[in-house]
Amino acid sequence: MTNDVFAYGEFLKDPVLRRILGRVPQGTPAKLRGYRKFLDDLLGFYNLVHEEEGVVEGQLLMDITDDEILELDKFESEKYHRRVVTVETAAGPSEAWAYFGKA
Repeated sequence: MTNDVFAYGEFLKDPVLRRILGRVPQGTPAKLRGYRKFLDDLLGFYNLVHEEEGVVEGQLLMDITDDEILELDKFESEKYHRRVVTVETAAGPSEAWAYFGKA
């Protein structure tokens, strides 16, 4: 099975993806509505917070294997958890995993 992941921070960087996955997955521009991206001082990285009128621009990383998802989970460590979101792409809405910082 393959998964899609909404990238809005570190996963937008090709060197980070190569280090974690050994490759750079195919991606397409995507938007996540209803959230705002901010630099979380506690995490030291970007995080998402619910904001009714917010829009986060990012990439939809496609065809991520189950094993690769586990590698992304390891990278995000205990500081983040993932959950399913619906993002907008040029091809229409798509479900994807997104990582949210734990409060």
